[in-house]
Amino acid sequence: MAAGNAPHILSIPPHAFAESGFLSSVTNTVFSTWIFVVIVTIIALVFFAARKKKSGLIHTTGYLIVKNMKAFFEPLLGHNLPLEKSLWFVGGVFIYIFGANLYSLFLDWMLAFLPGLHDYLRPINADINTTLGMAVVMILLSHIIMIRFRWFFGYVGHFAFHFHGKNIVEKIISVIVGWLHFVGELVRVLALSLRLFGNIFAGVVLIGVMIWLSGLLAVGFLPIGNLMVIPFYFLEMFVWFIQAMVFSLLVSMYFAEASEHEAH
Repeated sequence: MAAGNAPHILSIPPHAFAESGFLSSVTNTVFSTWIFVVIVTIIALVFFAARKKKSGLIHTTGYLIVKNMKAFFEPLLGHNLPLEKSLWFVGGVFIYIFGANLYSLFLDWMLAFLPGLHDYLRPINADINTTLGMAVVMILLSHIIMIRFRWFFGYVGHFAFHFHGKNIVEKIISVIVGWLHFVGELVRVLALSLRLFGNIFAGVVLIGVMIWLSGLLAVGFLPIGNLMVIPFYFLEMFVWFIQAMVFSLLVSMYFAEASEHEAH
């Protein structure tokens, strides 16, 4: 890879395909997400088709994935939430984010050698709009769960009129703490979105820089230096797996907390 191609790494911000009309709302991130959703849909259909056969490598792989996710998420979701529905959702969040990260890892490789594709493709979670949107949806769902289990007045009381305590001082402090829960919800949104975005974006930049630097090392026409990048792909694969796990783990904890009947 030529050295002059280096600074292209995510130099083009998320942008729309047109200034007006339908394409004005379609950015390169959105277009990349559409492609990924199509891929995920095809894979899901293959797994569901293999499920009916109750045998084979695909069926066994799907069984092991569900079994391990159930063992991991069941203690986190608590006893109030319906396990099957909650497990499918939270597990789906994990699979979606990790799959999007792997898909983005492939895009990193493509965009490093074909920078012209930046106009059409972009790693999904390297866009703050994507991670912020997911975080907002997760927090809104936790509030819906809270309303479902505490009803409307219990929900409002948790935030605005948390009048609990043995004396008037404790009651006033409890009300102030309840108000601080509003700030806590905003912090949760920022924590979920910025953590995922920051790690994915940093990984994209790291791989891009290493591809550029390794491109400076070559023996004749052989890009020997590019072999140096391979360990970083495996490193980022592990990091992005952890980020998907952390995101889904926090979502599970937020849902479990929202399903508690007593307001704290």
